Amino acid sequence: MQVDLPRILNRDSMYGLLQKVISNDLEPIDNEITLNFETLTRFIEPSGVTILSNLISWLEYQGVEVGIYVGDLPPRECPNRFLDDSMFFQQHLGNKINEHAQVRTTTLPLKHVNAQSPIPWLENVFTPWLAFQLGINQTRLSTVQMCIEEVLNNIRDHANNATGSIFAQYFPHKHEIVVTISDFGVGIPYNVQRVLPSLNDEDAIRQAAIRGFSTQSTPQNRGQGLDNLIYNVVNNGKGSVYIHSLSGILSCKQGDTDIQYRPKSALGYYPGTLIELKFRTDVEEIFDIEEEKFAWDD
Repeated sequence: MQVDLPRILNRDSMYGLLQKVISNDLEPIDNEITLNFETLTRFIEPSGVTILSNLISWLEYQGVEVGIYVGDLPPRECPNRFLDDSMFFQQHLGNKINEHAQVRTTTLPLKHVNAQSPIPWLENVFTPWLAFQLGINQTRLSTVQMCIEEVLNNIRDHANNATGSIFAQYFPHKHEIVVTISDFGVGIPYNVQRVLPSLNDEDAIRQAAIRGFSTQSTPQNRGQGLDNLIYNVVNNGKGSVYIHSLSGILSCKQGDTDIQYRPKSALGYYPGTLIELKFRTDVEEIFDIEEEKFAWDD
């Protein structure tokens, strides 16, 4: 069967795409699925890049024969050109569509989460890139790096076949950097509801973001990654955090005096967890703190 991608792919339109491919009992709709990228004509957001990557990896893990149809590459502004420059097709097809495709200075190429430790990649690639785009010393991002390390460790523990991925893009005209981390794993609510079974999915995500709460599902982690990540991105980075997991959504933004947490029910189902981090580049004194004082032992 052929599945047309939406004209714009982001964390809102992803639900319609996933519904076309994954059944209500979380099985592939068919054993042969061709994703038609030719219908992706307007825009793909960073979340769309990781979601597509996860979807292809998950389908292949389920034994589905996955086809990728791109057609003729239109002008450079097209989403497929962007995906090619982001090394998306290189990773999933084994080659670039256009031999001249190259990584753009405003993007951090798609990275799959695998069995290896994420620390070398975070230290040598991710954090230097993010610090450069933000215009700050990378030592200011040490807590952010540790938090993301915990998120990636959770993916390695709870997502099958390394269906987790991370991708980042800088939007100069919006003065914004967007980082997305996603997986097709058990989902945040699943782990929380093992401890607090009365919570629905959105409230379970909110519970997971409370400081000090831990399901103890990942022994090597410190149990404070999600809360510290939100605190640092929103309070210290003047940004925002969006979490989609199973049937719930949690948005975290700056309020008048504190972080505003807004849980809500999703209009579909995401079989895992999607975390979208938005960093502002047009504000002063971001992450202007002594990182080591906001550590794991207080």
